[in-house]
Amino acid sequence: IWTTSAVYQPKIPELKVTDGPNGARGDKYLGREPTTCWPVGIALASTWNPDLISQVGQALAQEVHDKGAHVLLGPTVNMHRSPLNGRNSECYSEDPYLTSRIAVAYIKGLQSQGIS
Repeated sequence: IWTTSAVYQPKIPELKVTDGPNGARGDKYLGREPTTCWPVGIALASTWNPDLISQVGQALAQEVHDKGAHVLLGPTVNMHRSPLNGRNSECYSEDPYLTSRIAVAYIKGLQSQGIS
C-alpha cells in the first residue's frame, strides 16, 4: 500500500492506494499477506458477462477496503493493439465494444463499494 500526501488547501486527505488489477496487494510488498488472485482481464472479458464482472469488482473492492486502502490501481483499460504488448493479459480485449462493457461493469462494481 502506498500513501499520497495530504493537501491542506483545499482539504484533501491522504489516500492509501494498492496495486493490483487482479488482487489487492496490501502493505507487505513481498506477498506475505494473503489475498485473492482474481482472473486476469482477458479471462474476465472472455465471459462476456458484465453482471458477473460487476460482482468481481464488488468483491475486490471489499478486499481493498479490508486492507485499509481507498484506491485500487487497476483495472488496465486498454485495447490489444499489438501482440508484443507485455500487459495484454491485463487488458480486456481488442474489441472496443467488449472492452467498454466489461470495464464499465468492473469499475462500477468497485465504486459501488466506495473504492476509487
